[in-house]
Amino acid sequence: MNAIPREALLPAARRPGAEALDRALVVAGSASEPGAVTVALLEYWRALGTLPLPARATVACSLGRRVATGEVPARSLLAVLLGETDTVLLIAATRDYVEGRRLADDDALAAAADACDWIRRSLPLNRAAIFAGLLSFDDADVDELLRVLRPRLSDREAALAGPGIARLLDTAAAPA
Repeated sequence: MNAIPREALLPAARRPGAEALDRALVVAGSASEPGAVTVALLEYWRALGTLPLPARATVACSLGRRVATGEVPARSLLAVLLGETDTVLLIAATRDYVEGRRLADDDALAAAADACDWIRRSLPLNRAAIFAGLLSFDDADVDELLRVLRPRLSDREAALAGPGIARLLDTAAAPA
C-alpha cells in the first residue's frame, strides 16, 4: 500500500504553487488509499483561489502528457476533472483521462461510463465540460451513455456542452 507523503498533506500556502499541486495530483493518482483523491481534490480547490488558470492548465496539460505515456495513471486527473471550473481545460482533461484509461487497460468505454456516473451524481463543478469532453469523441457507444444523461443537464449546461449535443436529440441517429 502506498502511503501519502506528508508534504502532500500540507496546505498550499506552505508549499510552492503549481509544483505542489502537480505532486499532490500524481500522489493521489498513484496511491491506493481511498482518501488520496479527497486530499488532492482539497488541494485543487485551494489552487482555484491561488493559481491563475494558465498555471492550472500547465499542470493539467503536463499530467495529460504523462498519462498518455503511462508515466502516471489516468486517476491522477480525477481532482482536475472534479474540481476545475474552466470548460476548455476540462474538455482536454476529460479526453486525456479516457484515452489514458484506454491505453492502460484498453477500456475507454468504462472510463466514459465512470465520467457519466460523476455527471449523474453532480460531482464535477463543471458537469457540462465533462459532458462536452465525452461528446467530443463522437463515438456511438459513448453517445448512448450521454443520451441518457442529457435530460439531467440544465439549458445552460446543454449550451456549454456545444453543438454536438444536437446529435443526442436526433432520435433518427440513435442506434436501433
